[in-house]
Amino acid sequence: MGCVVDPLQTTERRIGWQFKTACHLVCDTHDELMAVARELGMNPYWIQKEGRPDEHFDLVERKRTMALSLSLAREVSPRELVRIIRRKR
Repeated sequence: MGCVVDPLQTTERRIGWQFKTACHLVCDTHDELMAVARELGMNPYWIQKEGRPDEHFDLVERKRTMALSLSLAREVSPRELVRIIRRKR
């Protein structure tokens, strides 16, 4: 599978979160997820749910576009993303 991103979604307004849309970056393995995050210039402390099957990074539109254009990830539907996470369990 490699890494996948789902479509951009409108985010809730959170304190300190300036972006209105984001998506999820999910990979087969933790090491692969961290390698792609480094390639995208993301801080490793931004990982969400580390060590769980649903661990991921939230990507803003610019990072999502970068991941797709560099072929670091492929786009999947939200439903497919859930299936991928369930298979990791």
